[in-house]
Amino acid sequence: MAARRFTILNITGSVLLAMTLWLYVSLTRTYEGDVLVPVIAIPPPGQTVLSNVPKFITVHVRTSGLNLVNMTYYNKPQACTLLVPRMQSLGPDQYAMNNAELLRTLSDVVPSRMLSTIPSELTVRTGTPEIAKVPLTVPYAISVRPGFILASPPTPDVKMVTIRGMKSVVENIKQWSTRKVFMDDAHEAAVIEVPVLDSLASSVDVSPKLIKVRLDIQRLADQQIVDVPIKLVGAAAQAGAAVRPSHITVTVRGGVENIATLSRDDLTAEIEQIPTSGYTTPKVRLSKNARVVSVTPRLVHVLRK
Repeated sequence: MAARRFTILNITGSVLLAMTLWLYVSLTRTYEGDVLVPVIAIPPPGQTVLSNVPKFITVHVRTSGLNLVNMTYYNKPQACTLLVPRMQSLGPDQYAMNNAELLRTLSDVVPSRMLSTIPSELTVRTGTPEIAKVPLTVPYAISVRPGFILASPPTPDVKMVTIRGMKSVVENIKQWSTRKVFMDDAHEAAVIEVPVLDSLASSVDVSPKLIKVRLDIQRLADQQIVDVPIKLVGAAAQAGAAVRPSHITVTVRGGVENIATLSRDDLTAEIEQIPTSGYTTPKVRLSKNARVVSVTPRLVHVLRK
């Protein structure tokens, strides 16, 4: 029995050793592959890049398998910074970088033999940027713990952002957005930092790039507001009708901090039309963040005079 175990261990060890040797030999061989390199274009002072500069350059390299895996998945190349004023001038506010210059610049961030690039050369146009202010929105997907409520949508500390860039792009932008806020089991108010989207970084610069967002999360609670007067408006008021009873009790639900300050002055109960039956439910409106759960009595009697 011991001899059998010894044989199994020998076979397992031999297989592992063979796999390790095969992996080592494979990774030390030379391969060709593509590596993505981020690109940052720095325009002359006081100007902006008006042409579309790619966010990434694809570099076809020849290197060892180990180095290729490392650059593709682990230690990815750092951003390649293109100083536009140092490029070849093609005329007023127009610059170019040929393939040789591009490869020389990329050699600082790609420690391998480079065979080609996509694109193979770059043309950049700069100029005075178009500047505009647009509203900022905060998309979100927030789920709260049972017994709590998101009392109001996430509120950014700035309402507008400044965008600078190509006129043809800027003039078509009507609003800007932050990255989407995701949160599960939220159960307390918080202020978090959220990055502003940079999806058009090659043609539009936005500021600020990081904002603070307030999350108004409160405990859920109910409150009764008594003696809310019923008002006749529209056709009901013109008909000179009367309503019985003239006051109702309204139960509201919302964040405990919001409803704690609610009073009957924050509610309006209105009847606009006189139904054929003479009985109807008043429409209740709130001036604060809460919702109506019920009214008592549910039906009131509208009498024509």
